[in-house]
Amino acid sequence: MPRDVSIIIPVNNEEGNIIELCFKLSKVLDPLALDHEVIFVEDGSSDNTYANLLKMHDQDKHVNIIKLRDNFGKSAGLSAGFCYARGKVIITMDGDLQHDPEDIPFFLDKINSGYRLVNGWKKKESDDSLCKRIANSIFKILMRLIFRIRLNNISSGFKAYHIEDIKNITLREGLHRFIPVILKNITSICEIEIKCGRRNSGKSHYSWKKTIDVCRDIVLLLFRRSHVLRNYSIQDKIEIIKFHP
Repeated sequence: MPRDVSIIIPVNNEEGNIIELCFKLSKVLDPLALDHEVIFVEDGSSDNTYANLLKMHDQDKHVNIIKLRDNFGKSAGLSAGFCYARGKVIITMDGDLQHDPEDIPFFLDKINSGYRLVNGWKKKESDDSLCKRIANSIFKILMRLIFRIRLNNISSGFKAYHIEDIKNITLREGLHRFIPVILKNITSICEIEIKCGRRNSGKSHYSWKKTIDVCRDIVLLLFRRSHVLRNYSIQDKIEIIKFHP
């Protein structure tokens, strides 16, 4: 059954954040009187993330789960969420509490005003390391010079889309950072400032290897290599699907 809004949240080893995040989402979304669903994509966690998701699924009719067979990364998690989302509007966010659900109405306002992609930007970073901030600054400059994308944080995980723009995209690993580049010819894009939260538990998944991977992906996109996986089915990576009707 179609929904008004789908919130897609890939998670890996976020057992200490799941329950609080669900309560925060309910506090924001329930008063909006929108038919919504929250899709958690469990990406091969080694802690109790999945167990906590099952608890919330049993308690909250809006919480749905896609469990991947292994740790395939954020791009696979988002692709799985896009594939099964039923909302007319898709909002993606991180599961570590650094993205505040209270910002969701601002994304919806921009989508309702006619924008096809809304990008969230943290003007003030929370607990990001100096190395990550430097890498993000370099990434932003390269995006502006090479792809003419003038966003302050193109790789932000907090974004909103129309379902028809994003539904059939299956991303090769790492290319979730480049969705505005992939969609730039079919979307009108705006950026909003979002709150800067702090994770309660767990640790950042950032590493210098990711910076190297980003540089590789820039080269691939620059030479117009495929940004999707051909002859590839995201269903092959899915172990369990738990959706409320």
